[in-house]
Amino acid sequence: MTAKKKDEAFNSESIETIRESNELFSLFMRHSPVYTYIKSVTPTESRILQASDNYQQMLGISNLDIVGKTMKELFPSEFAAKMTADDWAAFANGNVLILDKYMNDRNYVTIKFPFVKGDTNLLGGYIVDVTVHEQAEKALRTSEENFRRSHDDFPLGICIVTSDDEILYANKAMLSIYGCDNIEDLKAALFQEKHSNENYEISIARKDGEIRCFEIFRKEILWNGEPRQQLLYHDV
Repeated sequence: MTAKKKDEAFNSESIETIRESNELFSLFMRHSPVYTYIKSVTPTESRILQASDNYQQMLGISNLDIVGKTMKELFPSEFAAKMTADDWAAFANGNVLILDKYMNDRNYVTIKFPFVKGDTNLLGGYIVDVTVHEQAEKALRTSEENFRRSHDDFPLGICIVTSDDEILYANKAMLSIYGCDNIEDLKAALFQEKHSNENYEISIARKDGEIRCFEIFRKEILWNGEPRQQLLYHDV
């Protein structure tokens, strides 16, 4: 093979490699499940050079309509100014920047990272919609708060203990039964005798000297993922 033919073959392979690389990148941007972009950045301007197809879902604008535009052309002035400043800060510091953003009633986590191509300052980024995840976390916190409140305000005494009768939790009624102000006082006042039966009766001497009788219902439960004992105190 002559040198000319070798050069032609090499050029043909190089062109094919570039074409395949561009096609692969296009497929990535088309099918990315998270919002993906590349921007050119300066201290005063942040311009989108590449954007994934799913930007239509977040902005209501095709990615073809946002490529080449600055933040000032896409967003309200105050929001655009902050985004431009954040972009430049991420590039200037040379660090990965992780931010929480709220837009159009949705919560997002943005990850930005700097790189350079020639004389152009570039910033890559991913934006993940975490709205559903945060709603689930909020619902879980609310459920836990409701559960704890229902225990705290329950009229019968409730106490959660380990297998060695170490107190982990006591509700208001339980503290009142022993005439205690807090769980530390209760630990000192709680009966020393250990009971293995599920149900039993006990006489309790309050701190003020009053003697009261209670029926105790004891059963195993899961508390913070661990097997514990729940004691329910019924005044008889």
